[in-house]
Amino acid sequence: MKLIRVKADYTENKREFILFTLLTDRENKIVTDWEMFGYVVDAGEDGLYTYPFVIKATHKKEVMTLQYGADSEYAMDRVNLIQKELKVGEYFTRWVNNTDEYTYVISNIEEIIR
Repeated sequence: MKLIRVKADYTENKREFILFTLLTDRENKIVTDWEMFGYVVDAGEDGLYTYPFVIKATHKKEVMTLQYGADSEYAMDRVNLIQKELKVGEYFTRWVNNTDEYTYVISNIEEIIR
């Protein structure tokens, strides 16, 4: 297994991106039994905003959730990373509050621990 850091850029606004860690197996598939950490970064005109989250697989392991905490306006988003190949250039979707859909592209993958 290895621990990787993934950076994914929002396709419609290059000032927003997601940075998170994932544990992967020998086939480079996400190990879904572990909760990992990350944050959404919005470097907008008003300043830099970060939104930390815990990323984990749903009980059916079909999607992963980004859990921001009880006080957050966006308490839980979903991403379809489990179905995707973890490589630079791969696209995935983030659903916010089950209504808004955002597309991201993986721009960097860094191995942290092997």
